[in-house]
Amino acid sequence: MPAELRLHIGPFKTGSTSIQQTLVAARSQLSEAGVLYPRVKDRSYSHQEPVCGFLVQAGLTTGPPVMLGLQTYLRSNPGPKLHAWRDLNQQISAHAGPALISAEMLASLPGEAVKEFLDVLAVRPVQVVMVQRRASRLLPSWYQETAKMEPVADFETFARAAIADLLRDEITPSSFLNTGEVAARWADAGCDVHVVDARNCLDDQVLNEALSLLVPETALTVRRHSNPGMSAVGTRLWQAYSQLHPFRLRAVGRSLRRRLTATFDIIADPELGGRLALTERAAATLDACVKGPGDAQSLHALIDGYEPVTRTIPGSTTLDEAQRREIFTHLRRWHHLEEARWGAVDLGVRASGRCGLTPSPFTGR
Repeated sequence: MPAELRLHIGPFKTGSTSIQQTLVAARSQLSEAGVLYPRVKDRSYSHQEPVCGFLVQAGLTTGPPVMLGLQTYLRSNPGPKLHAWRDLNQQISAHAGPALISAEMLASLPGEAVKEFLDVLAVRPVQVVMVQRRASRLLPSWYQETAKMEPVADFETFARAAIADLLRDEITPSSFLNTGEVAARWADAGCDVHVVDARNCLDDQVLNEALSLLVPETALTVRRHSNPGMSAVGTRLWQAYSQLHPFRLRAVGRSLRRRLTATFDIIADPELGGRLALTERAAATLDACVKGPGDAQSLHALIDGYEPVTRTIPGSTTLDEAQRREIFTHLRRWHHLEEARWGAVDLGVRASGRCGLTPSPFTGR
C-alpha cells in the first residue's frame, strides 16, 4: 500500500497536458525516486481512462462530472474503462512509496463522488495539487476545447449558459470554473490541497511549481507546451466542421487539427487569427463572483441583459481568399468534403478584412 497518494486534478485548460507528458517522459526517473505514476494500457499520458472507469462503476456516466464531450464516450464500451480502473488500483496497491494520479475530470466530481473515489483507493494521506486560472480566462479555453470535440453553439450562447449554470445551487458542468469551490470539496474530504496561482499568467514557472509539489523528490521541468488554445479563426473552423460532420469530429479531429495548425499559423496563433474573450464588464463580474461568495445579482444582471458578454479581439492578419481555398483543399483531400457545402461556411472574416468570429446559427445538441 502506498505511503501517500498525490492527485493532480487539473482542472481543464490549466496546462495539465504539459504536466502529464512531462511525468510520462520522466517515468523512469520517478521510479528511481520511489514515486509511482501508474501506466495506462492505451499509452495515455493521463489517467482519464481509469477515472472514467470509476465514474462507470459509481454510476456517474451522466450529470455534472461528464463534460467536454465525454458523455457519449463514457456510455460506449465501458469494459476497457472498468479494466483500466481495476488495473490502476492494482498498481497502486502493489506500490510501497508515493503514488501519483493525474486526471482533470477529478476537478468536476461532486463532494459525494470525491469521498467515494478516496474510499475506493483507501490511501491516506492525500495531497491534492491544482492550478488556478481566472474564470474569465478558463471560459474561452473551455469553449475552444469543446469546439474541438463536439458540435457546439456560438461563443455568446455558450458563455451565457455557462454563467447561468454557476448560479445553480448544485454541481454543474461549469462548476470547475470556480476553482475555490473545487479546492474546498477536496479539502472537506480530508485532503491537503495545494493551489498554484496562475490567475495572472499560465507560464512555465506556474507549471514547474505544480510539478515541484507533485514530485518534490525530483527537479522536473516542463519540456514543452501541449494542447494549446486556438485563435478565433481556428475555433470557428472547428465549429463549422462540426456542422458538416458532427459524428466524425472526435474521430478525425486531433489528426486534422495537428496538420492544419502546423500548416496555417493563423489557426493556432491568436496574435494572427484573433482571440475569443469575455467583455471587460463580464470578465470583471465573473472573476469577482467566483473569488468568494460573490454577488449573484451581478451575474443575473449580466446574463439577463441585452449587452453582449463576449467579444473577439481581432488579430493582425487577414484571412484572404487564397488561404481559405488552401484550407478547403486540405480538408477536401483528407475528408472528401464537397466544395458546394464548404462554400457556405464562413470562417469568420469580417467585412473589414480582419479575422473575427461571426455568430453561428448552430445551437449545439
